[in-house]
Amino acid sequence: MFPKINDVLGEWMLEALVTNCILTGKILQMKAFKFAEKFSKENNFKASNSWLKKFKKHHNLHYIKMHSEANSVPLEILPEE
Repeated sequence: MFPKINDVLGEWMLEALVTNCILTGKILQMKAFKFAEKFSKENNFKASNSWLKKFKKHHNLHYIKMHSEANSVPLEILPEE
C-alpha cells in the first residue's frame, strides 16, 4: 500500500541488520514514519500495527529473544543517540 516507504525502509533495515543492530517493531514504525514525512505523497501513512505486521511478513521478520550476555548489557554503558 505504501511501496516507496516499504522499499526505503527495507533497504535501511538490511543495512542496519548487517551492522548487527537490534531492530524492534517500534523502531521500524518510527523509521517508517520518518521516511513518510519525507515523501509528500505518503502523508496519510500511519505506521500502524497492521502495517508493521504486513511489512514484517513480507520481509520474513520474526521475534528473537536475546539471551545471555547480549541481554545483560548495563544500560549505563550504551551510547546515547
